[in-house]
Amino acid sequence: MATPKFMIGDKVFARMRGYPPWPAKVEGVVENTSTKSIKYRVYFYGTKQIAICKQEDVCSYVENKAVLGKPKKSKGFNDSLLEIDSELNESFNHSDTSQVIDHTNNGNVDIEKEVNDNSGRLMCVNIVKYSPVDHKSQDKNKSAEVTTVSKLYKSQQLIDETTLKSLKKEYKLIDINYNIQNSLCLNKADPETCLKQLDELNVLELNSLMIKKHPEIVKTLQKLQDYIGNIGCWNMTNEEVEIFSSKAIMIQQKSKIIYNKIQSLFSIPFGKTFTEVFEEELKKFQSYTMDMAPEDFYCLFKDPTDYTVEEK
Repeated sequence: MATPKFMIGDKVFARMRGYPPWPAKVEGVVENTSTKSIKYRVYFYGTKQIAICKQEDVCSYVENKAVLGKPKKSKGFNDSLLEIDSELNESFNHSDTSQVIDHTNNGNVDIEKEVNDNSGRLMCVNIVKYSPVDHKSQDKNKSAEVTTVSKLYKSQQLIDETTLKSLKKEYKLIDINYNIQNSLCLNKADPETCLKQLDELNVLELNSLMIKKHPEIVKTLQKLQDYIGNIGCWNMTNEEVEIFSSKAIMIQQKSKIIYNKIQSLFSIPFGKTFTEVFEEELKKFQSYTMDMAPEDFYCLFKDPTDYTVEEK
């Protein structure tokens, strides 16, 4: 098996047919055991698209910026340069001026929880592949290691069943968001999977705190409302285009419904938009939680920004 040259979070130039080498960020490593090849799931700056690229089509952004990072007439390219450079500068400044707790070790995590059922027996529940976005820095690895039940005790007390149910909902939310993004890559699309995931998301009972802990779902739904695919670069018949376009419209409609449901979880004053309110609340929430240990953050089920002065 070939060895991956890049890790999750690395800044790169990625090549796609019909486009110049484009500023991107590695979001996942895909190993093909049959062909012993490495592919990367990358996020393209500027266009905000996601694609699967071969290892030979990906190169370091920093090392090749002088040659490949010159301004171009391609729509969105210059914006992508500004975005990636802004993230690089922010990451560099942040690492120089403060100490950051790295919550992001392993991509796949096995969370083991023990809960007493109604009969008094101890039940053990495994939640696999729990990959929350690092709430302190989106530029870091998006998957985080959550400690086992022994480290999630509070004064040697087991996590209660209500907390466990909330954790399972958050895991489901993260899994749905990942599956949606994976189903609508730039070089391929599986609208049926996306629609099924949206149906699951629609029936998932969420609250505003869960959305603040995992704000990436808001961005996903915002993008889905304008989703049209990449038909111009896909080899599709007229009939296939018609079928895909109808499903793309369904994706737009379903994502709009869910987006509106999420908006209803927040109080939006007259004269303000949901985006403005959410960004303000998210910034405040992150300022309250930025110094929390990982196990405290993931087991946080009361919004610290709701505490009154008397409670403090």
